[in-house]
Amino acid sequence: MNKESSQFSRDYFTEELFLTVAPAVKYQINESFSTFHFVASGNDLKTFIMPTGDFWILSVISSWYSFLTLFIQDAWGEASYSTHAAIVGFE
Repeated sequence: MNKESSQFSRDYFTEELFLTVAPAVKYQINESFSTFHFVASGNDLKTFIMPTGDFWILSVISSWYSFLTLFIQDAWGEASYSTHAAIVGFE
């Protein structure tokens, strides 16, 4: 069985591409570390706590709606089944 090896396309990244992308990535990483340091040092703790609390409250409220939706679907399903039991055919 002699098969030719399939040719994979080769993409070469130029050095110029890396030299333009690297400073942008470096800037973003340094900016993130700077923000983390600023928050961890306690200078802007309120800015960190407020969104965390907001997301926690949002998650609690959304869990309530998930439970209510399940309850409403269950109640509606039973009511619908009892009124249309003859159509469903399980009597």
